[in-house]
Amino acid sequence: MTSTLFLANVQTKVTLLKQTTDKVQFPDIQALLASPDPDIAFRSELLAVESTIRKLSRQIDDLDSIHNA
Repeated sequence: MTSTLFLANVQTKVTLLKQTTDKVQFPDIQALLASPDPDIAFRSELLAVESTIRKLSRQIDDLDSIHNA
């Protein structure tokens, strides 16, 4: 029984990850390097990526709490 719940939990996380990675937009490194201030441009893109990672982490935590309840 536990293994069935564990597999369902893993499958749900895999599905969520696939859906999320389809929405992730990777920054164009060449465009960042060509910008007037590459450091600021890179940091701005990094903030967006970190925000997406935090959202994904919260969604996974929510799923964990639902499946563990």
